Amino acid sequence: MLPKVFFYVFLAVDALFILTVISVWIRRKPAGLKRVLFTSYCLLILGLTSYLIYNSFSGKFVHYHADYRVFACGEEIELVDPQGLSNKVGSSLLHEQNDGRIHIEGVIRDQQQITLKEFFKVTGGELTDQNLIVVTNDPPGQVKTYEKCNGKEGRLQVFVYKMIDGIFSQTKISNPTQYIPSPFSEVPPGDCIIVEFADLKDKTDKICESYRVYQEKD
Repeated sequence: MLPKVFFYVFLAVDALFILTVISVWIRRKPAGLKRVLFTSYCLLILGLTSYLIYNSFSGKFVHYHADYRVFACGEEIELVDPQGLSNKVGSSLLHEQNDGRIHIEGVIRDQQQITLKEFFKVTGGELTDQNLIVVTNDPPGQVKTYEKCNGKEGRLQVFVYKMIDGIFSQTKISNPTQYIPSPFSEVPPGDCIIVEFADLKDKTDKICESYRVYQEKD
């Protein structure tokens, strides 16, 4: 059985199709019928748009940010830069703009659209519980897969700096692939996300520039 949201979408599309057929079939439409058809079109489109927005995860257009840095075997990795006229790498909803920042811009229909795993996927790489695959900027477009460091098995780990009431703290994320950035436009209080492929550790000494600058202000 289709989810309810799809049922209503198909119903609205069918209704629009029927109205279109009526408009084409009745060529010489009385003025009253024209108004009815036009009003019906507008109400259907407005109703469908409102319903989709209301039933989205966010329920509205959002514009969130989180800073991030990626390290593999002690080396900082810069993800591939935008190419051509585009100013972003990723999707319209989830992308990076060559600024070390995750951008979430749009209407979120499902939490899975904005996970850390999805961010690496839309930027050409992959994030799993065991390893890391990235498309790098140096050299441009090279795909690097990390499974070991210096001949030893490495571990994918993610640390997040969060700010609450002006005080920030660091947390190690237990399920990195499913992590969703905090809903803030400015960083901080938006997250600083440190992705490391390295030996197992409890904390990281790496930090985002935005949080470092805030820390030095205190």
